[in-house]
Amino acid sequence: MPGSVVVLGAGVTGLSAGWKLAESGLAVDVLEKRDHIGGTATTFQRGPYQLDLGPHKIYTQLPNVMKEIQGLLGEELQTIPKKSRIRILEKYFSYPFKPTALMSGVSPAVAFGFGMSYASMLAKRTISKEEDYSYEKYLTNRFGRKIYEAVFQGYAEKVWGVNPNGLDAELARIRVSIPSLTELIKRMFLGNKNKKEITASEFYYPKHGCIQLSNRMAQRITDNGGRIHLKTLPTEIRMDGHRVDTVIFEERGLRKPLTPSYLISSIHLGDVVKLFRPLPPEKVLQAASKLRYRALILVYLVVKKSRLFDDNWIFYPERDIVFNRISEQKGFSGLMVPEDKTVLCVEITCSDGDAQWNASDHALYGQVVADLEKVEILKRDEVAESFTVRLRNKYPLYDVGFSVHLNEVVKYLDSLDNFLTIGRQGLFNYNNMDHCLDMGFLASDHIVQSRTKEEWTESKKRFSQYQIVD
Repeated sequence: MPGSVVVLGAGVTGLSAGWKLAESGLAVDVLEKRDHIGGTATTFQRGPYQLDLGPHKIYTQLPNVMKEIQGLLGEELQTIPKKSRIRILEKYFSYPFKPTALMSGVSPAVAFGFGMSYASMLAKRTISKEEDYSYEKYLTNRFGRKIYEAVFQGYAEKVWGVNPNGLDAELARIRVSIPSLTELIKRMFLGNKNKKEITASEFYYPKHGCIQLSNRMAQRITDNGGRIHLKTLPTEIRMDGHRVDTVIFEERGLRKPLTPSYLISSIHLGDVVKLFRPLPPEKVLQAASKLRYRALILVYLVVKKSRLFDDNWIFYPERDIVFNRISEQKGFSGLMVPEDKTVLCVEITCSDGDAQWNASDHALYGQVVADLEKVEILKRDEVAESFTVRLRNKYPLYDVGFSVHLNEVVKYLDSLDNFLTIGRQGLFNYNNMDHCLDMGFLASDHIVQSRTKEEWTESKKRFSQYQIVD
């Protein structure tokens, strides 16, 4: 078994790996460039308010992961009933939507259009089945064009900033939990015989924010002799052939070396490949540069009411609404915001450096409040305070052809003897917190058990089988 491990990144993935490695007796150093742990699955203090960087939930179909979370948090873990809505054609519907509710909630002409479009799609598929070559084709093949346009198209355009026909079908497979209109109708009359969940009736959440999960993992690391270095930047990964020899990092203005037996990275692929000395082949660097991300702007509004709605999330696919999704921190825990106030988190997806990203906080506030009034969530004079947080490189962008570039990078990294890359950023993988924990556990077990790279290739197949349940 190796003697020491360096972990790049103190998000949920890096911490879960570091925790299990430290408990196994290895010397662990976790390097984090930010001044906090948890990555974007963290909680910050703003006056009397404890707030997450966007809404996070704990839910998993992986029994081993749930057991570990419960062991960490115990009575601090709350069970929260789940409720979500989506606004379609200026009306609110439960989400995931039910076919009968959707049809009865729109005008007869629109409902007829939905039905005819779906019937036309089914008729075409009896003649020749069109391949799911894009996000758009994947969903029109399952819902018909009219429902796709009303429910999915606008949201995809807002979140990803491109024509959905230019998005890879893999994105729809991973992120759209509703299987098809046919399957929804079957479930209405026959029940869910295949037991594959598309939504959860409840989820779990720590009493004082998702940071509690990361804090407990960090405590396990330090209790077992590991070290977590904040505001620390890795600058070089020096190689000896196909092995990592030395990691150079900057801490408090000083350059320091670590010589680990193994290196785990959970940071962006585009960042980590630039650290190797010597550099990887040019084709690997070029492939990494073509992996693109979307940024996220969070506009927080402190509102002079105890609650605005009883949903956990509300989705807005309509193009004339600036935001994609809204949530209240009290929809996850009532202990994080004073009783007489509520804090609304408004999510706007954009690209780093575009007009929206560069807009002033004042301009964003004006857009957001105007649209919140339009959709009847609040009134302008109810807002007591507002502030904005901008997050770069938040969502991996699965444009058509992304897998070619991703495979080129991962192929190179997998050829290194004592290096593993894991997590949402480390594998350009669009997954949830429970999957990040699972990746960290698997990486730790791989190192502790001194398994081969061939065995790691086999273990990684699990990552592509993760199921997102909204």
